[in-house]
Amino acid sequence: MRTAGLLNRCFALFLSIFVVAFLQVGCDGSKECLDGYGLGPDGNCYPLEDDTGDTEADADADADADADADADSDSDSDSDSDSDTDPEGTLEGDCDDEIDNDEDGDIDCDDEGCADDDACVEDCTPTEMPESSCEDEEDNDCDDDVDCDDDDCADDSACSTCTPTEIPESSCGDSTDNDCDGDTDCDDDDCASSTACSTCTPTEIPESTCNDNLDNDCDGLIDTLDTG
Repeated sequence: MRTAGLLNRCFALFLSIFVVAFLQVGCDGSKECLDGYGLGPDGNCYPLEDDTGDTEADADADADADADADADSDSDSDSDSDSDTDPEGTLEGDCDDEIDNDEDGDIDCDDEGCADDDACVEDCTPTEMPESSCEDEEDNDCDDDVDCDDDDCADDSACSTCTPTEIPESSCGDSTDNDCDGDTDCDDDDCASSTACSTCTPTEIPESTCNDNLDNDCDGLIDTLDTG
């Protein structure tokens, strides 16, 4: 009992110090409380309460907490929005809606994501099959390979690193494209009259019958044209 009485007296002393600490007494004896406190019926100051029963200090703390929560929510929302942005061209219609769907600064066909989209692929009409114009910067056979990037142009002089040694080609049995026209030896028209490419069987060497309209020595020259 003595202990309980002692505690009660200590609590009463604390309460009297607490309420008096926020009390101002004017020269005329009037009493005023500091901001956030009101004068009670007993002439002491007590914390004011808002409509919800919270003190002003509690209300301010709650408001600050709500503001922080809203800020966190907005930040999370922005973050989710950024991470959920799909590349342009992911959804049907992305590439012709005149909108920068992935917000990278490129719209529709200017965006790499739309490179293969039907809306951005131009229809090609073949003009050569296979490609033979190998330096016009056009995909003439519509196989997506242009000029020297097209296998059809592999033997074209425009795409060759060959250095001519004979023009026209005259060495017709050396397995070399001497004039760099893409044709080697007997495949080259320059070798049409070459003995290396002829099926002629010599009957006279040198040619002596000069009025039979035959190339008797198979040198590509007939009759009086053969001075051999």
